[in-house]
Amino acid sequence: MSKWVIIQDARDLPCYRNLNARLVYLHCAMGCDISSYVYTCSLRRLAIEVGISYEAVRHALKALAADGLVEVGSTTQPTTQTATQPATQLTTQRTTHLTTIKINKIDTANRTA
Repeated sequence: MSKWVIIQDARDLPCYRNLNARLVYLHCAMGCDISSYVYTCSLRRLAIEVGISYEAVRHALKALAADGLVEVGSTTQPTTQTATQPATQLTTQRTTHLTTIKINKIDTANRTA
């Protein structure tokens, strides 16, 4: 089953001239949960998925938020990893910053081909 996403026409907005902002917006819109319009991941993961730098993602999200296309929130979640050594030990990693991107003015419809 395919997922169809209808997004706002952003060609008249200033962020449209920024190619990275367009890529981030399309990636998040196509990957968001269709019931809540929320896309959650770390900024570093988003940069890897889109194929641009971390700083470019931050700048793109600022541009998209300034134009009202997305709402960006951030939370900190400590992660724990179990080592795969004979003596199992827990090591605490650096905290992971999860970013919630809420897509504004979006409609979805499930259609079959």
